[in-house]
Amino acid sequence: VRSDGRHPTEARPLRLTLSRSHGAAECVVRLGSGTRVTASVSCDLVPPPNRDRPNDGQIRFSVDLSPMACVAFGGGGPVYSAGGSSGGSGGAPPADEAQRLLSNRILRTLERTLLAGGAIDSEALCVQSGRWVWRLSVDVVCLDHGGNLIDASLLAAVAGLRHFRKPEVEISDAESGGGNPIVLNSDEREPSPLPLHHTPLSVTFVLFSDRDMPEGMGTVAALIDPTEREEMVADGMVTLSYNKHGELCGFDYPGGTELRPSQLMQCARLGEKRCGEWCGFLEASLKEADERASKERMGRLKAAANVGGASGVALPEVADGVPFVERTDPERDGDMMEIDGGDELVEIGSNQARAAAEAQAAEEEEQYRLRALDYTLGHVAAKVKEDGGKDRRTGGNVGRGAKSSSSLMSAMLKSVVASGPSEQSPRTSSYPEKMVVDSSVTKSEPQVPTSSTSNKTAKSSKFVTKDIPLDSDDEEDEVTMLQ
Repeated sequence: VRSDGRHPTEARPLRLTLSRSHGAAECVVRLGSGTRVTASVSCDLVPPPNRDRPNDGQIRFSVDLSPMACVAFGGGGPVYSAGGSSGGSGGAPPADEAQRLLSNRILRTLERTLLAGGAIDSEALCVQSGRWVWRLSVDVVCLDHGGNLIDASLLAAVAGLRHFRKPEVEISDAESGGGNPIVLNSDEREPSPLPLHHTPLSVTFVLFSDRDMPEGMGTVAALIDPTEREEMVADGMVTLSYNKHGELCGFDYPGGTELRPSQLMQCARLGEKRCGEWCGFLEASLKEADERASKERMGRLKAAANVGGASGVALPEVADGVPFVERTDPERDGDMMEIDGGDELVEIGSNQARAAAEAQAAEEEEQYRLRALDYTLGHVAAKVKEDGGKDRRTGGNVGRGAKSSSSLMSAMLKSVVASGPSEQSPRTSSYPEKMVVDSSVTKSEPQVPTSSTSNKTAKSSKFVTKDIPLDSDDEEDEVTMLQ
C-alpha cells in the first residue's frame, strides 16, 4: 500500500483546464491535489533560422521550476532548448544540482517526444519561403511540485499545442517576392490548428529494488504516477511514451537499479493502457474547449454586427515581437474593430424587411381587388349623373310608394316604363356587365312610343353600351340591358 492509499498500478485523478486567445493558448494540468503544471504556447514571425532549410519553422521549449513550487527549488531562470535562449529572457540555469537535472530531463523528454518523434511538422510553419516562418514558444512552468512532473509537463505541452490556433497572415505584394506580412486578428479570419501527426503522452514508473537480496536475485517493484516522496526514496525511474494507437514514441531509462526484461514488458503494457486512457480524456477535453471557444468567437462577431459593423469589445493585443502587425488606431477606429461586410449585412436586412412589407401590401391590394370584382357579394347602387355632374330627375312616379330618385334602380324601372307595356321585360345577364340607359330616360316626362316605332325598335334590338359616371368614390358598376 502506498503512502496516499493508492494501488501500485493506480494513477491520481487528472484534470485539464484549457484556454485560448489570439495567437496564444494555455493548458493547466493537475494530478491529484499535489502536482500542478501550466504550459503556454505563443507564436511570432521570424526569418528562417536555418538557411539550408528555408521552409522549416522553429519550435522552442523552456522549462521553469519555480521556487514557489517546492521549498527545495532555488532561484534561477528557466532552461531553454538548443538555440532557444537567444529568443527568450530567462536568467541563469538553476544553481541546485538536483533542480538542474530535473529541468534538463523534462526538457529532453519534450524534445525527444515531440521533435525527434515527428509529432510536429516544422514545414507547416512556413509563411513565405525563405523570408518568414512561424516560431512557436512552448513555455512549461511548474506551479506545485507534488511528483511526476515529467508526465504532467508533456501532457500540458501537447494539450497546449493541440488547442493552439495559428493566425492567418496576408503578405502585401507577394507576387514580386517582397512585401510585409500582416497578421490578421482571429475574429477577422478564423485561424487554423497546428498540423500534429499524432498525440504522444508519457507514463513514468519509479523502481524499488529489494536491497536485502543479492544483486540480480531480488525483485523490483514499480509504482505508476509517483509522488514527490516516492521519487525521493526511489532507486530508479523509467519513462515510456505512447500515442493513442499504442505506438512507442519515447523511452527514457536513466538507470539506478536493474530491471528484468519481463518486468520492463509489464511496465510497457501498463503504460500503453494508461496512455490510451489519457488520450481519450484529452480528446474529450479538447472538444469541449473548442466548442466553448467557437461560441465565444461567434458571440463577439454577432455583437460587432449588431452595432453596424463595429465591435463593442476591445480586441486582444498582439505580442510586441510580431513584426508588421496591423494594429487598431484609437483615433481612427476608437478601439473598435471593423467587420468586413457589416454595412452590407445591415443593408441586406433593410432590403429584406422592405421587400416583405411590399409583398404584404401587394397581397392585400390583390385581395381587395378580387372582393371588389366579386359581384356575387352585391353592391350598393350609386347615383347616376350627367356628363356635367347634374343629377338626372325622374319625370313621374313609378308604382305606389316609389320616390323620385336618381338611383340606378330608378333608372332601370324608368327604362322599362319608357319601353311600353307591349314590350317584354328586359333581360339581364346573371351579373351586370354594362349599364344601358335609353336617351328617353333623360327627358323630364316619359314618352310612349307608337306601334310603328315599337316594332321598328323591336326589329332592330341591339345592345348599346354607355358608361355613366357615378358620384360615389366606389368602383363603377356596369349593367347590360336589352332595349
